[in-house]
Amino acid sequence: MKKILTHKRVWGKLVKKILLQAVFLTCCSLPVFAQQQVKGTVFDEKGNPLPGVTIHVKDGKSSASTDAKGNFTISVPSSSSVLVFSMVGYKNGEQTVKIGSAMTVTLTDNVSELQQVIVTGVFDSRKRLDASIAISTISAQQIKMQTPQSAADLLKNVPGVYVNSSAGEIRNQVAVRGTPTSNDVSIGYFYVSMQEDGLPVTNFTGANYGPDYFLRADATTARVEAVRGGSASITGSDAPGGLFNYTSKTGGNKFAGEAIIKYGLEGNAHPYYRADLNIGGPLDKKGDLTYDVGGFYRYSDGARYAGYPLNKGGQLKFNVVKKFGSGRIKLYGKFLDDRNGYFDLIPFIGYTNPRPAADFSNNVTLAGPSSQTLDFKYTPDGKVNQFRPSDLIHNLDRSIGLEYQQSLGNNWSITNNFKYSNKEATWNAAAPLGILSADGVLFYGLQGLAGKFGTYNFTDLTTGQKMLTVVQSPNLSPTGQFLGINFTKTYNQLPNGQVQSAPVLFELANALHNKAKEIMEQFSIRKTVGKTTFNAGVYIGHSNISFVKGYAGQSFTTLEDKPHPLGLTYTNFSGAVTQVTDANGFTAYGSGYGNSAITNNRFDAFFGQSSPLTDRLTLDYGFRYNYNQFTGSSNNAVIDANATAAGGYDKNLLTYYDNNVYVSNTPFHINKTVKSLSYSAALNYKFSEEQAVYVRYSEGRKAPDLQSVTAVNSQAQADAVSFVPIHVVQAELGYKVQKGGFTGYFTPFYSDISNMPSFDYTQDVQVNTYYYTKAVFSEQRTIGVEMESVFNIGSHFNVRGAVTLQHATSVVQRHWNVGQPGPADDQVVETHGGRVGLTPAVLTSITPSYHFKRFITSLGWRYVGSSAANAADAFDLPGYHTFNYQAGYQLTPRLNANFNINNLFNSIGITGWYAPGGFPGNLSPEALTKAQVAANPNATYGARPTQPRSYFLSLSYNFN
Repeated sequence: MKKILTHKRVWGKLVKKILLQAVFLTCCSLPVFAQQQVKGTVFDEKGNPLPGVTIHVKDGKSSASTDAKGNFTISVPSSSSVLVFSMVGYKNGEQTVKIGSAMTVTLTDNVSELQQVIVTGVFDSRKRLDASIAISTISAQQIKMQTPQSAADLLKNVPGVYVNSSAGEIRNQVAVRGTPTSNDVSIGYFYVSMQEDGLPVTNFTGANYGPDYFLRADATTARVEAVRGGSASITGSDAPGGLFNYTSKTGGNKFAGEAIIKYGLEGNAHPYYRADLNIGGPLDKKGDLTYDVGGFYRYSDGARYAGYPLNKGGQLKFNVVKKFGSGRIKLYGKFLDDRNGYFDLIPFIGYTNPRPAADFSNNVTLAGPSSQTLDFKYTPDGKVNQFRPSDLIHNLDRSIGLEYQQSLGNNWSITNNFKYSNKEATWNAAAPLGILSADGVLFYGLQGLAGKFGTYNFTDLTTGQKMLTVVQSPNLSPTGQFLGINFTKTYNQLPNGQVQSAPVLFELANALHNKAKEIMEQFSIRKTVGKTTFNAGVYIGHSNISFVKGYAGQSFTTLEDKPHPLGLTYTNFSGAVTQVTDANGFTAYGSGYGNSAITNNRFDAFFGQSSPLTDRLTLDYGFRYNYNQFTGSSNNAVIDANATAAGGYDKNLLTYYDNNVYVSNTPFHINKTVKSLSYSAALNYKFSEEQAVYVRYSEGRKAPDLQSVTAVNSQAQADAVSFVPIHVVQAELGYKVQKGGFTGYFTPFYSDISNMPSFDYTQDVQVNTYYYTKAVFSEQRTIGVEMESVFNIGSHFNVRGAVTLQHATSVVQRHWNVGQPGPADDQVVETHGGRVGLTPAVLTSITPSYHFKRFITSLGWRYVGSSAANAADAFDLPGYHTFNYQAGYQLTPRLNANFNINNLFNSIGITGWYAPGGFPGNLSPEALTKAQVAANPNATYGARPTQPRSYFLSLSYNFN
């Protein structure tokens, strides 16, 4: 029995041991049995396969790499495994596995800031480290994370660049390193060149015409390169201030693309809708023939709603690229059809603490109502034009281009880029010109009504309510001597009477029609000898320009948000009633008419050389010859005295609004040519692959723009135009460094700009028309420093920053004080020294961002420092802060959500202003003095504030 029990114990231990071993082996083998094969392909952002990508299972041991075609196979333990993809030069990617189907993975570039290859501001592509220029780049990913108010708005975080986008999508201003800006947003790009794919958007600028009417950033934009300073003088046509190149995406070897839908609430919850699409890929099996197509459509009421949309329209772009052994050819085109309004001035009070006056806020608009329409003629034999405020400014651009690159062998290569465009901007914009008091002589004098005694009744055409009654009567002495005119209010219900005693808004119905058919052609040839490169080429620009200027009419409105048009009747003391305005509130039909047919021809020849003097020191120099010619004719209209005396168009003297009949005057001819030579030289010393310094000196020339030849009223004035180039001298010293996660740029700069023209546009009541004063010239100097940095802290956090400190002073400043309507008292005011107006001393932009797994968020802070309001230093425009918030989340590998808040704390900053006192003195802000400000510190003046807070939510779907 004892033996049996012993055997049982032995067998029990043996069975237990066997069972334990079986359990152990089973547990150890389970992961092996559960391993599953996953296959996929890794591409870059253009759809090209990436060989050599390392793949490993997150928190696991399995790893693999992609083959020559980007394909991979890897074993994973479960269907919830996460794969990590890594490759030098690309950001790490993570993606949850797909069991049973092939994975598609796209890695994005992670080239260091200094190793980025740039093509703008240099004659040949090179790394930022090797480039002796100040350049910043804005990637497609950075663009996608923002909700810019305009194409220029993307440049706000670029050091040295001041952007005023407070007017909206169009009529922006871009100033670089203290180049002049003004309160007149009709000219905002004079010293810079806005480019698309290496060619200017337009060959010229002028009053109410510039590149931002035809430039939009959307999902087709690959990146923006922003060059400041001297090299722009020789690498761009007529652009000593800077070059800003918006490059387009091209297709890759694999179908890829993105669709974005966006919804927003602007200002007081006014809706914003937008959709972007971009797709591209191969057209043949080899991938040598690719395409890319896309664009956007946008409809928005605007942050300040006028009763009709502020922006509606979009664009379509495409390109087809054919690659061959020794080069490539690209066919590209664009069709833009966009309607845009813009934000004008709002009444403000307070010079040291600016704030909206009376019943106004930052959400109001003084734009004319959609009901205020007019069919009119400029001349009796002219066509009937239509003025419709809700049609906005209609911008059209139809362009087609061809770019060709070819290697010729023996280190020779050529590049040719050609573009033809047909542009058009048709205006329907009610422009507030100033505030007038309807119980004063100036109001009636501007309309030719001073001395027409009787009773004047103002009626709100929106509500039908009587708003104001004024009796105009002679002021006679007891002996009957005429002493002047009395204006007596007998009834007044006009709003905002604290601004003026009987305030009405004087508006012009802007009905411009600007057209330009343009050719842009740039050819360059390059030769490399060892490490030295020689570049030479020509740029040819040809523009056929047709400008029609004028006003459908004039009108008076109440001074309030969404102003109401006023009807005005005049009853003389005999009882005869005259309709001063028509049923929609218009008078002075077809005033201010003029037209110009101008041809602009420009020819540039350029040369550049880059030579290493040692292994570390490189010499860069070049020059550019510019020939710029404007030829053609212009004419203005004059009053037909006989037709006017007979009662105008309807031959009825009691319908005052159409009594003035204008006829075309004798045309005057324009033939102005300017020739200039610009040059620039630099040395770049590379301490290592992480550190370099450069110094550059440049002398650039800037030809006068179109307004210099169209802002004339007679042959004598055309002949007397001083058509000479502006002289721009610049020097800069740049230091570039990258250490670990930090990249920094430090660039002190100096500029002197002389021979700068300026003139004013005002009214002459004697002949009931408008005129330009002749040009006067100024000089200014700026010293400053730009600082730009990117600081990566670990793998989840980074900070981007840009700081500009600058001090712009006037050597001599000349401007016009137009005084009362008419040229008789126009005076040139000259000052010396002091700060340059509207040039902020400090520009700061700092954006920390945090990224973790599928989530990303950032908070951008921008500070625009104080600036002198004008050359007379009448007062300071205070500095202001703006915060923009962004958050994004990857919902699926293809679907992303993004949320933005622009102007998070709804701050107000003043970007432009008009003088107090009402029209026409308000059009001469340069004439305001410190003494006038001190004498009336609570005066109401016009201000253009930053836009109010807006919210945006977008969803993007990636086809990659």
